[in-house]
Amino acid sequence: MTRAAPTDEGAEARRLVAAAYVGTMPPDLQRPELAVVVTLVGMGGPFGLAIRQEAVAAIVTRWPEIDRMYAAKVVRDICRGTCAVSDGWRVRLEALAGGAE
Repeated sequence: MTRAAPTDEGAEARRLVAAAYVGTMPPDLQRPELAVVVTLVGMGGPFGLAIRQEAVAAIVTRWPEIDRMYAAKVVRDICRGTCAVSDGWRVRLEALAGGAE
């Protein structure tokens, strides 16, 4: 009997966070490939953390009623795959992503 590969619960969330990060970059900058940014978010470390922090900054700038610490916790948890992406957060991240995808 073979075991199924574990599912990556945070893959969609990391893609949304990466797309939000790329979507908020100024248009005069050369935007990185979305796949590269998704990989960096998934790896964690200083680059993944920086991308998540930029996504959180963009969220609280656009929606000032959202607490920065709460947004950081939600983004961290959905990127880890420890919680699902709610419809409200999906709409926010997709709005930030704009045409990045």
